[in-house]
Amino acid sequence: MNIVGLKGTWLGDKKRHRLNSFSFRFYGTTVLFFFYFLFPSICLGQEMTLAQQLDGLEPKPRIAYLKYLINEKGGNSDIYFNLGLAFQEEAEGDSAIYYYEMAVSEDSTMFKAFANLGVINDNMGNYPGAIRNYRKALEIQPDAVLPNSHIAHLYYRMGNYSSAIKYLMKALRNNPKHPQPHFYLAIFFWDSMMYQEAINEWKIVIKLAPGDYLARKARENIAMVKRVMLNPSLSLSKARQLR
Repeated sequence: MNIVGLKGTWLGDKKRHRLNSFSFRFYGTTVLFFFYFLFPSICLGQEMTLAQQLDGLEPKPRIAYLKYLINEKGGNSDIYFNLGLAFQEEAEGDSAIYYYEMAVSEDSTMFKAFANLGVINDNMGNYPGAIRNYRKALEIQPDAVLPNSHIAHLYYRMGNYSSAIKYLMKALRNNPKHPQPHFYLAIFFWDSMMYQEAINEWKIVIKLAPGDYLARKARENIAMVKRVMLNPSLSLSKARQLR
């Protein structure tokens, strides 16, 4: 839930190098003019992968280009997935769901589409939909750390603690150097008033990924827990801010 926020980590093809953003509105031949300059190798007949074609683009121009491809050549699972990813980055959950579901209708083994569907449904409060898609992702890749971590946190919020611990321990065993399960484990400790244990786990998050969003949240949470330890009356009023 990266694609990974607290429950917002999702899966993309690769880290993208951003171009300066500007407004894109293309109609008719203007689209072809734009893509000639952006992707000259395509127009000159050289083969490029879809990932290479999209590399460096912000979500809006990616959406425009992918829709152009669908109109010209038809869609496939890769195109639909990348459309879902672009809409997810734009926080347009309904459109992202539509295209991810198109992707898995073309390729029922597309792990990353099911994982991202779990994240979006989780963030939208559709817990049955989130669990269903996390489980489908785990049927394809049982040891994947993110869906195991996210479904653990979801079960925890639902009060199903035995399932939460089962999935979280699996994530930690399979990838002890990933920050996400450590972040969630710290929340479990916090709720159990095991403050020092929570701090220790958030310190692990910071050590594993010092520049990541999760590390920034971990630093904020450590500061809050230390204030609670000095003034226990704060604990009830501040508890939900760590979720």
